[in-house]
Amino acid sequence: MATIAGTQCTVGRYKTIEDICTRYADADAVLIDIPIGLPETAQEASDRPERLLRSALGKKARSVFPVPFRQQVYALSRATAWELNRLLHAKQTPMSMAICPAIRQVDAWLQRNPEWKNRLCESHPEYVFLLLHDHVPLLHQKNTPEGVSERISILRTYVANVEEVVQAYCTTYRTTKNDDVLDALCLAVIGQEGLHHGFVTIPEVPQKDASGLYMHIVVGNTKNPVH
Repeated sequence: MATIAGTQCTVGRYKTIEDICTRYADADAVLIDIPIGLPETAQEASDRPERLLRSALGKKARSVFPVPFRQQVYALSRATAWELNRLLHAKQTPMSMAICPAIRQVDAWLQRNPEWKNRLCESHPEYVFLLLHDHVPLLHQKNTPEGVSERISILRTYVANVEEVVQAYCTTYRTTKNDDVLDALCLAVIGQEGLHHGFVTIPEVPQKDASGLYMHIVVGNTKNPVH
């Protein structure tokens, strides 16, 4: 999780979405890289933003996974979830099914805390980096040294001490894996851009799922760098 308040940028780890929402209850915007707004029918699945995201990302379209149906997310076993894949004519992949526990945690939190519905919003780091890079696709995968350098260079325009922030994160949590913190930072940046220049969504006119959650990706307009 990364936050920007004025000129201060901080990063940290939290175990649950409840911890995040409790800690940042007064935040102006909260964007996460977890699907929000779950389909329950084929029509609702087509209303999700994945098709538009893939089109926008071009060669990076593979970073957009199919979103599991709500029935799969709440299935009592993995075998049942995969069986539903056939019955619902879904097109899930092992990667998309692997994040079902995280999706379930967020969806269940939102159902229990309706005041957070459509306030806690879904975004997409790879698409955000495209926007921050003047719609020019990034050349390298995020988990490569070249990809990390590329993303730090983009973020430096918005977070002057980005290298220090990333290094502090790696030191605090004793990790050399920094692609996740770069994703978190880009969401914090696009959230601040949205507060300055307004938010937009993909699709422009989103549909709601059966529980009243918008099925969209939220990003901020990127008119000018924020320092």
